[in-house]
Amino acid sequence: GSMVRGYIYVNDLARILAEMMSVGPKEQVYNVGSGVPTSINDIVRCVSEVTGKSPEITRIEAPTTYVKHVTLDISRLRGEFGEFEITPLEEGIGKTWEEIREQGI
Repeated sequence: GSMVRGYIYVNDLARILAEMMSVGPKEQVYNVGSGVPTSINDIVRCVSEVTGKSPEITRIEAPTTYVKHVTLDISRLRGEFGEFEITPLEEGIGKTWEEIREQGI
């Protein structure tokens, strides 16, 4: 649960990619993420708070080759396309949970 990544709400990702394609990127490669380091433990805690349910968790030891902390440098993206709003983790999980409930999944 201590693995850290810069998770991003899927609608934010879609909006950013659409903006990039409408303007025409100058580079071939960009890092896209929230820029906010978030652990799996943070996500599990947030999902529990939003849903009122505690997910069943099976912990396994990570392989020695596993990268434990990756927060992408998104400065190239922001430098070319400007600042963009990122949905906070709690809000993104809440929106996703509402969509799941509306669809009866």
